[in-house]
Amino acid sequence: MSTLYAFGSNDESQLGLGAASKVLATPTKLYLPSQIRDIKGGSNHTLIVSPTGTVWGAGEHTKGQLGHVTSTTATRAENETSPELGRRLVVFERLHDDIAFCAVTNDTSAYIWIDTAKDNGNSNLTIRPTLITEGYGHFGELGRGHLSTTHIVDEAVEGTLFDGVEPVNFHFPCDVVDFAGGCWHYVAVLKNGEVWGWGKNRFGQVGPKVSMGNGDEPNPKEIRTPTKLEGIPFAVKRAVCGKDFTYLVGDPASGEHLILGRDQYNLKAHTPKDIENWKDIGATWSSIFVLFQDGSLQGWGKENQWKLIPPNLPPLSQVAVGSEHVLALTKEDNKLISWGWGFHGNCGELRDDPRLKPSGVVSGWWNEIEIEGHMERIWAGYCTSFVSVKNQNGGT
Repeated sequence: MSTLYAFGSNDESQLGLGAASKVLATPTKLYLPSQIRDIKGGSNHTLIVSPTGTVWGAGEHTKGQLGHVTSTTATRAENETSPELGRRLVVFERLHDDIAFCAVTNDTSAYIWIDTAKDNGNSNLTIRPTLITEGYGHFGELGRGHLSTTHIVDEAVEGTLFDGVEPVNFHFPCDVVDFAGGCWHYVAVLKNGEVWGWGKNRFGQVGPKVSMGNGDEPNPKEIRTPTKLEGIPFAVKRAVCGKDFTYLVGDPASGEHLILGRDQYNLKAHTPKDIENWKDIGATWSSIFVLFQDGSLQGWGKENQWKLIPPNLPPLSQVAVGSEHVLALTKEDNKLISWGWGFHGNCGELRDDPRLKPSGVVSGWWNEIEIEGHMERIWAGYCTSFVSVKNQNGGT
C-alpha cells in the first residue's frame, strides 16, 4: 500500500485536507480508501482517479466543476457538516465510477466514461468511450454546444447518470489513450492516432483546421463540440496543454512532435527538431518539458521568471509539471526535488534559503523535499503538488 502526500496552494481546500490555507509547504498525509492512478488539478479543484476508475474530487465547487454534489450525496462528515457545502468540498468526495481518463480546465472537469453496453442482445460487450463534462465553460470547454453551465442540467435531470449530469451527446470513434486540458480547452488522443478537441481556439490551440461537418473551417475562435483536428502529419501518442497551446508527440522511436496554438515566448522557434526516445512530457502555462529515457530533461518557452532547467540537474526517473513549477524524482537516489514559482508552498519549505527570489521563485537551483519512504509517483497542478510514497511496513 501507499500513502499520498499533498502540499501547495489550498485556498479552496483543493488539497482535500479539510481547512483551507493559502500556503502549505509541509507535505501532509491524505487519507483515501483507494490507490491512485492519476491526479489532475484545475484552477482551484482537484480530481483523483483510482486504478478501478473511481474519481474523487475536492476544492472549489462554485461553478459546478465537481458535479452534482449536495448534502444528501456527501459521504464524509466533514463535507456534510461544512458551512462551505455547495461552494467547496473540503475533503475528497467520491464523485464518479467507470472513468478511463479525466482532465480539467480552470472551471470545468471532463471525463472519458466507458459505457459498457450489450449490443442488441449479443453477449459481446461494446465499449463506447463517452464524454462527460461539468462546470462552467467560457469558450465551449463543456463540449455541449452553446450550453455554458451544467448547473441547469443538474437541476433538470436529478437522479440520472452521475447524479444529475447527462453525458455529452457524442461518442469517440475508438478508444481514448490520452486526455489533457489547458486553461480553456481540451484534447483527447485516440488509439488510431487521431486527436479530437474543443474549447477556446483563438490561437489555433485546437487546430488550424478542424473538421466542422460542412468542410474545414480555418481557425474558428471557439469550438463548442468535440471535433477532429485535421492536418496532423503523424499518429499522436500523447498530448499536454498549456494556457493557449497544445503539444502533441508521436512514437518515441521517431520523436515527431508538434505545437498548436500561441507562439508566445518563442515557443515554436525554440522547438527541437525531434524528441527521439522521449519518456514523458509536460507543460506549464507557457513552457514545454520533455523527459528522455536516459533521465535528461529538456525545456523551452517562458524563462523570464525562472530558469526552466537548473544547472547540473541529475538524471531523473519522473517529472510532473504544474502551472508554474516542476516536481521531479532523481533516478539514482529517489530524491524529490522541485523548482519554479513556489509561493504557495508547492516547491516545499523555502523560507530560510538565501537563494530564494522574491515571490517564492526557485530559479537556477532546486529545492529538495524530504518525505520518509520510497517515492513512487508524483503529480503537479495549479500550484499544487502530490506524492505517492510506498509504506515501509506494507500498511495503510
